[in-house]
Amino acid sequence: LACSAVESRAILRSIFEDSYNILEASNSSQMMLLLEQNHPCIAAVMLDNSLLEKHEHGLQLPSKDNMLWKRIPAIVVTGQYLPEMTAAAFQAGATDVIPLQYDPYAMQKRVQNIVELYTHKGNLEDFVEEQAQILRYAHNICRYHHERWGGSGYPEGIAGDKIPICAQAVGLADA
Repeated sequence: LACSAVESRAILRSIFEDSYNILEASNSSQMMLLLEQNHPCIAAVMLDNSLLEKHEHGLQLPSKDNMLWKRIPAIVVTGQYLPEMTAAAFQAGATDVIPLQYDPYAMQKRVQNIVELYTHKGNLEDFVEEQAQILRYAHNICRYHHERWGGSGYPEGIAGDKIPICAQAVGLADA
């Protein structure tokens, strides 16, 4: 929870303390320090709109370019619902904007849904990366397994360590 107002942090803590371990920050510097130190176990960051940073193109999340924001949802909590503030928060990179006076049960469910979606998104990205790695190996094996250490193979006639190790292994088995 990153809110400049102690009362806002207390309200959010009372809503979420039974479901999550809470880390609290009173400013964006503290929030980013906690985020960088604890990012593997942070499910979401809830921050008030006063912690969005002014930028030449409008507002943005603190350290918006930090790669952690790709894996951790940023939920902006606002004291009052104003369409222009909500639009600015989304443009700043917020995952969701929730009024602080929102029904506590509904707020818990929204946050839970966002956390689940981000978890599934992260798992899917990891799975796709693993599959891409397998495809790279398969490509290298298919393309280079007829290459020979001395350079007499085909299709490119490459030699030695320029032949991918996986293709070298399959080439040996194929010989």
